[in-house]
Amino acid sequence: MPVIGLYSNILTVSALEVYFTGCSILYKMYRKKIIHIPLACTILPISFIKTSFLNNFSKVYNPLIMKRKDFLKKGALGMGIIVAVPTTVVHACSKDSDPKETEVGREECELSPSETAGPFPIKTPSDLMKANIVSDRTGVALLISLEVLDLSDECKPLSGVYVDVWHCDAQGYYSEYGNNALQQSDFTNAHFLRGRQTTDTNGNASFISIFPGWYKGRAPHIHLEVLDAMGESIRITQIAFPKSICDTVYATSSYEGEADTLNDRDNVFINSLDGNMADSLIGNTTDGYTLVKTVIV
Repeated sequence: MPVIGLYSNILTVSALEVYFTGCSILYKMYRKKIIHIPLACTILPISFIKTSFLNNFSKVYNPLIMKRKDFLKKGALGMGIIVAVPTTVVHACSKDSDPKETEVGREECELSPSETAGPFPIKTPSDLMKANIVSDRTGVALLISLEVLDLSDECKPLSGVYVDVWHCDAQGYYSEYGNNALQQSDFTNAHFLRGRQTTDTNGNASFISIFPGWYKGRAPHIHLEVLDAMGESIRITQIAFPKSICDTVYATSSYEGEADTLNDRDNVFINSLDGNMADSLIGNTTDGYTLVKTVIV
C-alpha cells in the first residue's frame, strides 16, 4: 500500500536542515510549556520514495522527532527525498477516541503502566537490532517515536537502554509464533514487526513500522519493553490507540475492519488507559502516521 500522497511546498535538503534545526529548538521550548509549537513543525513529514526502499513500501518520516543524524544518513545518502506539507492531517485528543494532549511535567512524572508481555513476546531480541521492522508486511505507514524517562532521576531522559517493540500485522498475526490455539497461521520462522533500539542521549528511540491490526478480544496495541544495558527488564508496557483513527485505518484494504474490542473494555487497558494511550498520533492513511509516546520507568 503506497503512502505517498499529494504534496505542496517542495523543499531542498538544505532548506530542510534549517527547518529541522528550528523546529527542534521550538519543540524543546514547547516541551517546557514556554510556547505553543507552530503548526508547520507538526505536519511536515519526509517521504522517501525510492521504490526499492522498505520492500517497495514507502515510508513517512517526521523530522521533528527524528534524530538529525539519522535523517541525514537515511535521507541524504541517495534515497531521494521529497519534503512537503500533506493535504490532510488527523490529530485526535480524547480518552477513547483520541490521544492525550498533556506533556510530561516533573510534577506529573508517574510510572508507565506495567503490563503483560502477552503470549507472543520477542524470542531473540538481541538478533533484531533494527529500526525498520516492517519486513514483508503491508499496511498504513507508522513511525513510532519513543522517549524513555527515568523516574528515579527526576524524570530525566534515560540513555543507553534497550527498547524492544513488537506488534501484530494488519491481519492480527504475530511473527515467531503459530500452529497453536492462539494463532493457527504459522509464522514461526518470520520476524516481522519486532525490533530493538538503544536510546540516545535524549532518551529517544524510533521504529519504522505499519499501523498494527487487531485480533479477537484485544483492543489495538503495541507491546514495549525497556531493558538495561545488561538486558535485564526495567519495564514492560503497552501503547493504546484512539478508536477514531483505528476505525479510519481499518477501513482501508489491508485491514480486517473495525476492531471488536474497545479500549475501555480491554482487559489490559481497563484500569490504566490514560497511561497507555499514545501521547500523539498525527497523519492520515495516505501519508502514514507518526506516533509519539513517553515511557517512564
